[in-house]
Amino acid sequence: MSFSPSFNSLYADGQRTIPSNVILDQNLWVIGNNISSFRTQQIQCGYPISGGYGPTARYIYYFLSILSVVAHKQSWVVSAALASVMVYSSTAAIHAFVITRIRTLLQPRAIVAWKYEVVLVQGHSADGYWEPAYQDGPVWYPILPMAWDADVDAVLAIVATAFLLLLPMQIWSKTLRYAPTEKRRIVLVWALLVFAGLICALVNFAYVWLWAFPQLRFCPVDKEDVLPLTGPGLDDNVEPWDGSDEYRWNRTLTDYFVYGNRSGPVATECFYPCFGTSWPLRQKSDILVLEGDTGVVSDSSSSIGIWFLFTGYLVVGIFTISSLTVAFLVSFSFIPSSWRPLDIPASTRGILSLWSNCPGNNARDTEMRMWDKLWRTAVRLWILGNVFVARYLAPIVTVGFIVSMEWIMWTADPGVESFRHVGQWSVLVGALLVLLVATIPTAVSRLFETRLVGFCVKFILGKVPWLRRYLTRRKFRTPVPQVTQRRRSV
Repeated sequence: MSFSPSFNSLYADGQRTIPSNVILDQNLWVIGNNISSFRTQQIQCGYPISGGYGPTARYIYYFLSILSVVAHKQSWVVSAALASVMVYSSTAAIHAFVITRIRTLLQPRAIVAWKYEVVLVQGHSADGYWEPAYQDGPVWYPILPMAWDADVDAVLAIVATAFLLLLPMQIWSKTLRYAPTEKRRIVLVWALLVFAGLICALVNFAYVWLWAFPQLRFCPVDKEDVLPLTGPGLDDNVEPWDGSDEYRWNRTLTDYFVYGNRSGPVATECFYPCFGTSWPLRQKSDILVLEGDTGVVSDSSSSIGIWFLFTGYLVVGIFTISSLTVAFLVSFSFIPSSWRPLDIPASTRGILSLWSNCPGNNARDTEMRMWDKLWRTAVRLWILGNVFVARYLAPIVTVGFIVSMEWIMWTADPGVESFRHVGQWSVLVGALLVLLVATIPTAVSRLFETRLVGFCVKFILGKVPWLRRYLTRRKFRTPVPQVTQRRRSV
């Protein structure tokens, strides 16, 4: 089994990394027959995606994000959808700031740079101390307990979606384009917050991908726990680590499985070193154990991860430049009106019109006009490229990004809440209530414009004179119909 060179940078001496002589089967169990007292398996330990980032909440967020861009003719729909999108993505951006600040707790640098624990998982050791890996020799496996937070993926998906849709929103959304200055400033602050949160989310994603270390579990030969499994915490049979005893786990496994020394009952059949880790944003009991591994394990996955991160940063750079260009064209009035039409045909006609005019009468005039045409053509080509990115490339990239992130979260991340949990269906109810409230002003105004309502109001005010006088004094917005009373015949 070939492991990524990225792991070598995790250690000061560059030697005691994952042993090269370890052999794993398809289920990541260590293969060999020299250790008959227990078995060792590579696993992944992580915290499940929080309920607020569950699939129902994410899908509603995607729907409202697309709705805020597509429904540009219905201002009330855009306002309600955009408000929900701004609140949800802003919360995720702030969460990204917090994770970035504490991300080093995923892998304590002191353990990496100084000492860590090792366990003899296969073979026999002459003196019971670690020795370099060689063919048919003992397999000393390093133990670096950690549990990664799956919210890193969800936060990246949410913040990046808002950032990617911000570009086409500036072109297609008439509500945003013709909004008052105060509201546009609010959108600007939100865009800056989302951009900063996206940078932090990418940093967190890269950190987990590059630093997540394969975890181990040690089970009896004849039985093991069924995965997935939620962690009850570190077993009482494991003595606390003093920071320097690198053979603590090796001694614990020998005492428990070989000599049968047990201080009390165990909560699980196997030992899980990752249950002894902690994360400030979660409870220890939230750790979920799954089969497989995570992070950069092999050379191929290392290349895929690096290319994914490189593509992500490249897309962020391109979309940032395009967003600034479109915002500059839309916001400032001193820009020539011929540059403002943000569509492909208008930009193309503008470029062709520059070269369809007749040249000057002399050579100097011709040269000046040529330089003028060149820089104007360069500016229009720049605008044309950014318009193409905003109108055509942005939707494709956004859909592709959402699909890829959802695939990662469904296949690699720990389990999430189902729709039966209140944290999932309550988000749907909240979104429907927001849209319902947004329709009330429009529905009421249209209702009062109907003839039936006018007839009913006129009839009621004719029967209740004191109500007509009261509404007249209060300057009721709806015009009070004048009711002519018939004179009684004498």
